[in-house]
Formats: sequence, C-alpha cells, structure tokens
Amino acid sequence: MDKKLPTIFNRLPYDYYRNMFRFLLRYLYAFKTTLPYALANWLLGLHMKRHLVLASAPIFFVLSQPAFALESKAGWEVSLGLGYVHNAKEKIEIEREGKSNIIFSDAKFKSTALEVPIYYSLKAGRWDNSSAFEVEFIHNKLFIAPENLSHGVNHFEISHGFNLVYVNYAVEMNNWIARGGVGPVIASPTISIDGVESSEDYQLAGITTQFGLERELLAVDSFSLGVEGKVSYSYTKLDLDDGSVTVPNTALHLLFNLKYML
Repeated sequence: MDKKLPTIFNRLPYDYYRNMFRFLLRYLYAFKTTLPYALANWLLGLHMKRHLVLASAPIFFVLSQPAFALESKAGWEVSLGLGYVHNAKEKIEIEREGKSNIIFSDAKFKSTALEVPIYYSLKAGRWDNSSAFEVEFIHNKLFIAPENLSHGVNHFEISHGFNLVYVNYAVEMNNWIARGGVGPVIASPTISIDGVESSEDYQLAGITTQFGLERELLAVDSFSLGVEGKVSYSYTKLDLDDGSVTVPNTALHLLFNLKYML
C-alpha cells in the first residue's frame, strides 16, 4: 500500500486527477492482495474507531450468515439501497472574484443520511454468468453545521444532491459481489457568505470513483437482499454567483440493497 506510484502521476496538470488515479491504484492493489488490511488502514486513517464499533453489529451479522445456493446471474437486475454514509473531513476552498479566497482546511460534514431528502442508491445492470455492467446513482448530501463555519460563511450545503453517477463493472463469487466504477458528479450548492446567498442549479462539474463489496444474504424467487460496503472518492469544482467552490469528498457507505431480477 505504501509502494511508490509511477512518476507519471506527478506530471498530471491537476491535483484531483492525481488523487483519483492514486485512489484507484491503491484499492485495486489492495483487492488483489490484502483487501481487509487495506480497508482497515483506510478506516483508521480517518480516525473512525467510533464508527467501526457502531458498524460491527451488521458486519458480524453478515459474515455469520450461511451461504445459500445461488444460480449464476443472468439478465437484468435493478436494486434500491438505503443506509448510512460517513463523509470524511476535507479541505474546501471558496474562490471569490475580487476578494480573498476562503479556505476550510479541515471541514467537518454533518451526517444527514436519514433526513429528507434521504440518502439512497439506485442500480440497474445486466448480468452474464458471474459478471455485469451496471449504471448506479447515489444521492449523497454534504452539509457543514453552522458551529463549524467561519470566515463569514453563514451556510454551506450541497443537500439537493451531491449526486454520484457510476458505470460499474461487477463480479460475483460465492454470494459475494465486488464492483468498481467511475463517473461524473452532479451537484447543486447553496452557500451564504456575509448574509448573501449563492444558490446554483445542478451542475455537471466533477468526477468520482468507487470500490464496493456486497454480500447477498437472502433470495426468494426473483428478489434478493444484499448488504454492501463501499468507499468513494470524488472531486468537484462548482460555480457560484461570484466565484467557485472546490469540494473533494471521501466517503464510506453502508447500504442495504433490495434487488429484483427481471
């Protein structure tokens, strides 16, 4: 995991391209070798011991379930996922025309997964034996609590949707599904600075990658239930009325997926 990456990535013109490729390489390397060790390092690196304790119950439940006989998947499958997302602290920069930039070096996001509009995932994919191509939509939200704001920023949210759209490739084996994906970010920011609100329509203004691991627990006729954990990294630069805001996002997702094979 600490192996030095090729120098070509240091020549890329933008930091977010470099971060995106580093993210993909590290997790692909982890999946090839020691995935549990890599994920544990990632979690501890985010100082998430408390969240690991809270997540231990569903994880032990999933791992303790006996495998069921599952025929090779074939055909179209759709799914709806609900659950929880933890957004890691990030550096956010607000650029303003004719004014100094505002930088939050360690912005802390408040979890609002269960508040309307709720956090959810939609997937549709076509399976051929043990692999599939999927399209996935994740409705995430980014909200900074007022007590964590400063520099004249009164309000900061991307709650109408920090939407992640992925084209995934998935592989199934022994009731486990591993998937990776890449795609665009579609977001709508609402930010208030010195009492002046800047609210923009939805923008296609970023890129996102993900890696996920899902355990299928139950299958009844065409329905099945899965529990999925995933990590995602996204980078966006969104336009404001008088400038722009740069928002990277590293997130840990836990989803309960209800699936239907057409």
